[in-house]
Amino acid sequence: MGRPKKFDQETVLLSAENCFWSQGIHRTSISSLVESMNIQRSSFYNSFSSREYVLSLILQRYWKHSPIGKMEQNVSSAQPLDYLARFFTEFCYFLAQNAKGRGCLFFNSMSELSAEDGQIYEIFHDRYLNLIEGLDHHWQALLDNTNVRITNKDDAIQHMIVTLFGINQYSKMDQTPRRLVQLTAMSLHSLSPELSRVIETMGRETQDSASDLIWLDVSEETKAIA
Repeated sequence: MGRPKKFDQETVLLSAENCFWSQGIHRTSISSLVESMNIQRSSFYNSFSSREYVLSLILQRYWKHSPIGKMEQNVSSAQPLDYLARFFTEFCYFLAQNAKGRGCLFFNSMSELSAEDGQIYEIFHDRYLNLIEGLDHHWQALLDNTNVRITNKDDAIQHMIVTLFGINQYSKMDQTPRRLVQLTAMSLHSLSPELSRVIETMGRETQDSASDLIWLDVSEETKAIA
């Protein structure tokens, strides 16, 4: 038996990410991963041990370089309105320009998974809780500085989460960035008209230029990951 071929881990993880992103969690088997990563099955087990471990590595990379991963609860925001508006605007542009009609890997996976999926569910649910904590942090800052219609934080956070899930699904049919921004602003208007207005304004200012987007403000290597 010949030696397993050497491979570049970044390259094979990017291939695995695209496999999960295109096929979904449940349809992606070890066989399909091995084929997409272009490595031997023995190399897969020796280097990654399991499908779950590959997925944890992919999510770690994805979270670091995608807009949703920038929603950190421990970031001090002097202007929470602008921070939240920028987050939603950049998520729309990410879906329009980078997701290629596939939606967001994270929200797609959360739509598939349930507690019965065990370890894989826990991997994603932990990140989901991070997102909730981030939204909670910045919404509280917004409450302290701005008049909003919905003052119950739980209701506000669920409203924002539903908006993110909804715009993710719609982006699979329509990748027009301005349209995604407009729909997001409309969805959030009942939550905060001022937040909705700032999102609209940022969307017009951003247009089709991605030069200032946080998920592209990285090296060439990480651009391919976002």
